[in-house]
Amino acid sequence: MIEPRQRTISQIEKLLALPSVVVYALLPDLGLQSIQAFCIFRTLTGLECWGCGMTRALHNLLHLDFSTSIAHNFLAAPVVIILAIVWLTTIMSVYRQKGS
Repeated sequence: MIEPRQRTISQIEKLLALPSVVVYALLPDLGLQSIQAFCIFRTLTGLECWGCGMTRALHNLLHLDFSTSIAHNFLAAPVVIILAIVWLTTIMSVYRQKGS
């Protein structure tokens, strides 16, 4: 069972996630597109894994460059939606706990 203190720390981390994403979205492109990422799966097999290009795709998605985002990794949009749902659920549970 998770102790109340650990649960609170976990919730605080999730609450800080959105402001971090907003700050990241406001940052200009710092050469992220030209960096070659290291992927153990790709190195060993020569095939791209499901995560290959995800960082660049999320970066482009946050900068509203949808076509480039999809070209890097088409799973970026569902990942953003899932993360938003987790974040909103966490916020709602924190406010419910404060109200009770």
